[in-house]
Amino acid sequence: MTTLLGNVKSGIDSLGLITARIVAEFGDQDGLNGASVDEVDAVINGNQPSSRPEV
Repeated sequence: MTTLLGNVKSGIDSLGLITARIVAEFGDQDGLNGASVDEVDAVINGNQPSSRPEV
């Protein structure tokens, strides 16, 4: 049971980090809605620096 709870905690922690990256990059719902799937993928996976202009 503790392994399962540890896995759940790890997943939630990872989701929190991904969410923080998305919020830092796109700022708000409008910014996220205007992003392409490739832009969101790049932010989540750290594939490339952002090419989005500062708002």
